[in-house]
Amino acid sequence: MDVLVGRYADARLAGFAPDELARFETLLNLPDPMVQAWVFSGEGAAAEFEDLVADIRVFHRLADKAN
Repeated sequence: MDVLVGRYADARLAGFAPDELARFETLLNLPDPMVQAWVFSGEGAAAEFEDLVADIRVFHRLADKAN
């Protein structure tokens, strides 16, 4: 999980607005298996995190660029 989220954070956090950063921190406090399942499957993410998980998936080339 650290590799998936850490590389994403290194590349993207500097551009996050304060509310986006707070939401990302909330995501980090969720159980790793839950977040990992969302990232790898692309399904089941809580509505609050859908766009963030989608961006992580695109970053790691697990999905095509979101619309």
